[in-house]
Order: sequence, then structure tokens, then C-alpha cells
Amino acid sequence: MIGKPKIRAADSSSFARSIVSIEPATGEAGCRFHIILDGKPKDYNAFRLSNPPRLVLDLPDLLSSLSSRTLSFENPLVEGIRIGLHEEKVRVVFDLFPEAADRMHRVDLGENRLIVTFETGVLDPKSSESQSSGNHGTDRSTWRLETSDEPEDGGRGYYDLAVFAYEDGDYADAESLLRTAIRFNPVNPLYNHYLGKIYFKKAQYRKAERCFSRAWKQNPNLYGLKYDIALLHYKTSDYSKAAEIFTQIAEEDPSNVLALYYAGMSLYRQNLYKTAVSYLIKASEKSPSIKCNGYYYAGICHYKIGDIKSASEKFTYVKNRADSETMKNNALMWLDLIEKNRRVLKPYRVYLKLSYLYDDNVRLEPLDEDIYADEGDYLASAYFSGSYNIVNHNKGILGFGYSHYQTWFRELNEYDLMGNIPSIYGQYRFFPFTLGATYFYSRYLLDSEKFLIRNEIVPEATWQINKDLLAILSYSLTQEKNYENRERDADINEAWLSTYYTIANGKGYVFGGFGYDDNSASHPDYDYDRLKYKLGISIKLPWELNMDLNGRYYHRKHDNIDSYYGIKREDHRYYGFISLSRKLGYDWLSITGEYSYTKNDSTIDDYTYKRSVGGLSLIIRY
Repeated sequence: MIGKPKIRAADSSSFARSIVSIEPATGEAGCRFHIILDGKPKDYNAFRLSNPPRLVLDLPDLLSSLSSRTLSFENPLVEGIRIGLHEEKVRVVFDLFPEAADRMHRVDLGENRLIVTFETGVLDPKSSESQSSGNHGTDRSTWRLETSDEPEDGGRGYYDLAVFAYEDGDYADAESLLRTAIRFNPVNPLYNHYLGKIYFKKAQYRKAERCFSRAWKQNPNLYGLKYDIALLHYKTSDYSKAAEIFTQIAEEDPSNVLALYYAGMSLYRQNLYKTAVSYLIKASEKSPSIKCNGYYYAGICHYKIGDIKSASEKFTYVKNRADSETMKNNALMWLDLIEKNRRVLKPYRVYLKLSYLYDDNVRLEPLDEDIYADEGDYLASAYFSGSYNIVNHNKGILGFGYSHYQTWFRELNEYDLMGNIPSIYGQYRFFPFTLGATYFYSRYLLDSEKFLIRNEIVPEATWQINKDLLAILSYSLTQEKNYENRERDADINEAWLSTYYTIANGKGYVFGGFGYDDNSASHPDYDYDRLKYKLGISIKLPWELNMDLNGRYYHRKHDNIDSYYGIKREDHRYYGFISLSRKLGYDWLSITGEYSYTKNDSTIDDYTYKRSVGGLSLIIRY
């Protein structure tokens, strides 16, 4: 029978991974071929086929380094050798001359080779067992003619032809031949197994399942059948059943690389990352051909269970070694995400911006953006922000922060503004979503006098739609107390939907969004609602420059006729901003030149204005 080779425990690192060459050696007793490997031989399965006569040698878990898939020799018994490359094995086929059909063969194991010998002796016609590697611990030489463990029937010749049609990728011809073979023996497990493999290749999974079931019923120990059934479950997304069978195969044969790999992948598809990662790593370390694939998914598993260091190591390997540009880019995406999370998971943050600016139209009522002085002035400003995470985990954070803002005008110092803004925040992440909320308490002083108090709560939801696209939905509820004009005390409801899209292979992003706010004030003159739109880009330029460019449009409509002006106020405000920044020798230090322009058109002339602000800033980030 075509039995599954038995495996002895061994150092898997010494086993061969590839065929180096096939060399003939002619002797007096017959002819001999050396299949030279790059390590110790592990498993093989040899069997004979007739019509035409062939010897087939299956070598699981090997690659081929041969430059050609067909070899020709001047040999009295062997017409030629063909090499078949498959996902789970290399198949070596010795095409025999007709006069060699009844010659015995044997397979011997050497230190780094398999030695196939064709003798001049006559085959034992009673022999019908397949030859496999059996026990590697013995120096065994066995004479065999492989047919199968099934009795010969009229379908065998069709089966032989179907196998080679299958190997050549001619699945339609292979199916036709096997259907003919099955008419001779409908329960033959070999015929049904191979017909199932053909249906599997043609993605006709229900038919494949029926054929595999018939073969299993007759011979559950048929070589490769259990693996093919497990792979069928995997392809049909029955990952639980696939994982069960693949793990069984891996336990029975720890050197079966593909069983280890698909066991890991089946567990990965069920989000059983902690169990999956061990199978994926074992498979990757046994086979260089799947190492990048295995390490990529092992990296995802490490990331999902919080082992960021191991995830980074796996993705770095894939980035440096993968042949596929897609896989390299995917590994880079994960490494970028890890780096972003590393920055996010740093327990503290510090930001300081020191600016010197010129404002050509100073606001008379800071923060409300309503009335302007129609005269300009130079000013210095400082903005500091710091935060610390009390709870700091890749699944969530909880912390507090403090911000301070201050301006100093050179001449119009009665409009010097100072703001103190403590905050408390929290986030919970369940990829691809993040939910969070922040509470701000803002206290502003104008010329050292109490000006405005704000209490603000901002819940926010983030969705990482794919590696390039991010969406943010936010809502804020604000209560304002204006100590200069209590008629402006207000409750403000505001909502924003924003999207960010990465461009130029991560060198920049574009963003856009729209928002709405409703201002309900103590006096009806200040009740309004407002539609807001934004659009912008941030991108890295040559010479280590970074450019930020954005624009905003606000449409503000008051609910009531103004009691002083006697008309209903409606504003259209246009805002543009551009900045160029560059690092100054350190990642944490940069210089920025910036300019902004604002134009507000209003139905009330006193609220119509233009304003330009420009200057230089020094920025420190930790």
C-alpha cells in the first residue's frame, strides 16, 4: 500500500531542504542514480507505474535547485528523469525503457543523498508494497516494485495516465481518465482520492468532499488523504475542523511543514493567536520557502497578544527578506503601526511651541472671532502641552494633561491672553476601532483679568478602515461663562466627521471633513448654528521639509434678528493656512514658518473683516 512514511526523532536543522543534483553511476550489476541533497534525507515514498513503465519517488518538504525539470542520460534502462514541483513535495519520475519494466529497484539512504539502483534481477511478482523511508536509523536496502495495496483492475492504466495529466495541470483530461478508471472499480480509494484532488484544484469543493469521503471509508490510512481533507476544510472556511486535523497530522509527523503551517493558519483564522503562533514559527523555521509567509502571520499573532517586540522582529525579517513587494509593504505597514503605538504607549508627552508673529488685524474679543481692531501688531506667543498616562496598555490608556497658552503684544498689550487647560482622558482600542473621551476645564485671562471659563466633554470614535484610510467621529458638549459679557454665556453642541488618507507610500496624507455646531446663548442675539468644512494635505518635500496646507469654510446663521442692528446675521468665513517645517538636527526639535489668511463676509458690516497672520515658530516634541 502507499503508506505514510514513519519519522524518527532527529535534529530537523540537519535535514535536507533541496535537491542539489541528480548524477548517474553505472555499475556491473545494473545502473544507479545519486539524488544529491543539501542535507540528510528525511522521507520518501517510492512506487512503480506501468503503461508506460516508470519509477516515481516522492520527496516531501523539499525544493529543487536544478536548473531544468527534465534530464536525459545515455542509459540502457532509464530513458530520462522528470522533476515535478508541488506545494508539499518534489516528485522525481524515472521514465524506463520497456525492457526495464520487470527490473527490480531499490532505494538506499546515504549521508546526503538517496541512491536509486535498477538491478538486472527479475521482479518478485508477488511484491505489491510501496517503498518508503521507514526507519532512518537502519542502513536498509529493500527491493520493491510499487503498484498499490489495492488489487489490480482494468482501471489502473487509466489511473496512471490521470496522475500524470494531473501533474501536468491538465485537470480536464485527468478527470475524464479517472472517471473511466472508477467505472472499473467505483470504491477504489486511490481513484477516488485523486479525483477529489482534481475537483479541489478546480474549486469544486462539494464534489471533492464526496470523493475524499469515499476514499476515507475504504482506506483512511491512504498517503496524503488526511492532509487533503484538512486542506479542503481550510479552503471552505471550516477553520475549526481544519485546525483539528492539521494539528493531529503535525503531532503524528512533527516534520510535516505544511501541516504545521496550515494548523497555525487555521488557528489564526479563528483569532486563536496564542496557540497559532507556535505552529507558524515551527513551520517557518523548518522551511525557507514559507518562512516569510509564516513569519508575517506569526508577527500578526504576536501583535494581537501584546508581544510587540517579537512582532517587530518578525515583520522586520519579512521586510528585509520577502520576494513579494506586497508582503514587504504589508510588513512595513505593521512596523509603522507598531512605531505609532510605541509613541502612543509612551507614558508621557511634552510639546512646546514658541512663536514670533505679525497679526495685521488684532481681535478685540479673543476667542469669539467677532470684532477686530483694524490695526496690526507684533506678538510673541507660547503654547505648552504635557500629558501622562496613568494606565498605559496597547488596549487602552487613562491619563491627565495640562496645556498653557499665552500671548504678549508689543503695543496692544490690553489684548494679552492667557489660557490654563487641565484635562482628563481615556481610550479603549479594539482594532480597527478606538473609543475615547476627554474632559477639558479651560480658564482664560484677558490682560490678567478673568475672561472666560469653559467646561468641555469630547467623546470620540476612530475607525482604521484599512492601512491607508482613517475615519474619526467626534462630538463635544461645551458650557461657557463669559465674564466680560454674561449675555454670551452659552451651551454649545458640536460634531465632526473627519477622514485621513495616507499618500505617497506614507510620506504624507490628505484629510477632509465636515462639522456642525449649535450655540445656545443666554441672549437670543447670540443663538446660531454653523456648518463647517475642512480640507488639507500634509506631505514631506525634498530637503527634509514638511508642508502643511489646509483650508476651512464656515457658514454661520443666527437664529434671531439682532436687537441692535435690526437684521439677522449670516456669515461666510474663509480660512487658509500654509506652513513649512524642518528638523533642526534632532528629531525632537524643528523650526516652522507659517502664514494664515481669514476673510469673513457678514450681513452686518461690523463683522466683515480680513486678517493675515505670519511668523516663525520653534517647536519641541518629546
